Amino acid sequence: MPKSAPTTMIRDDHKYWKCKQSFVGGRTCNEKNEMSEKQCPSCGSKRDVEDEALDVYMRKIGTLFKTDTTNGTEWWHSSPVDPLNDLSAIK
Repeated sequence: MPKSAPTTMIRDDHKYWKCKQSFVGGRTCNEKNEMSEKQCPSCGSKRDVEDEALDVYMRKIGTLFKTDTTNGTEWWHSSPVDPLNDLSAIK
């Protein structure tokens, strides 16, 4: 699926992130966290490049592209919104 240009704006449906921190031995954290958590409670790693953006249904909707360690700004690549799965219009 094509990605958008990197943006610092968080999509409305971006509710969680998946920690992709790698460890010696090839293990990856893969803990799912709320966006309010800037650090993974499971492994202690800060949100970083290659972590995944997830929607409320834990579907991958993007990837963290870049972080600025001086001010905390994050740039995300987002997958296009799938109109067949976009439930935001349902009230």
